[in-house]
Amino acid sequence: MLFEKGNDIESMRIPLEGTYTDERYDHAGLVLRIDLDENKKAIQSFLNE
Repeated sequence: MLFEKGNDIESMRIPLEGTYTDERYDHAGLVLRIDLDENKKAIQSFLNE
């Protein structure tokens, strides 16, 4: 049963802490510069668990 007691739902936050920096661009304003490769690896690892 999907909602059976004892089932924990795993989650993760993207972008991972430490894998992005705040940047400012005249044409776009404030943006996050994300390490895409590191976050892709983390997502793949999470899904393979």
